[in-house]
Amino acid sequence: MLLFLTACPLFGGGGGGGPCIDDANGCGNGGALEIDADCTLDDVLELELGGGDALFQSLAPGEEPELVSGIQGGIHMVLGVGVDNPSPDHLAFEVQVSLAVEDGDETRAVGERSVVYDGDLVAYEAGRAELLDLVVIPDDWPAEGRRWISLNVMDACGRAGQLDHAID
Repeated sequence: MLLFLTACPLFGGGGGGGPCIDDANGCGNGGALEIDADCTLDDVLELELGGGDALFQSLAPGEEPELVSGIQGGIHMVLGVGVDNPSPDHLAFEVQVSLAVEDGDETRAVGERSVVYDGDLVAYEAGRAELLDLVVIPDDWPAEGRRWISLNVMDACGRAGQLDHAID
């Protein structure tokens, strides 16, 4: 019985478990983005935020992504990022996610994540790249009030895109 408990992720053994089993990079950072100095593209990346648990689901303005409750009382969200104008020859991206909440007149940061997607982690079809299974764990995420999810994305050409998603 003891062997079962230590090998089972539910009890803290084995491969870790928790929200990282839902993450494309196992909650790691995915390494460093390599910029191709020979790439001449310089337009702005066109981004879309969505839920990204194995399938991209676009978020409407003001819509909150699904919150996943953990067995120890924490929460996390699994995001997806759509890139509508990727270079098919440069399908590598660095994604920086920042979470914030408004407290009265102040906005405070409640979480962030920086991760690189490349190779098999990038879903590419019909001129669109999707970066799925991006787990972000907020320190605090109130049920009401204005909250923000901000994205900064850079591709292997050095092009960047930015998106701010407000939730009321």
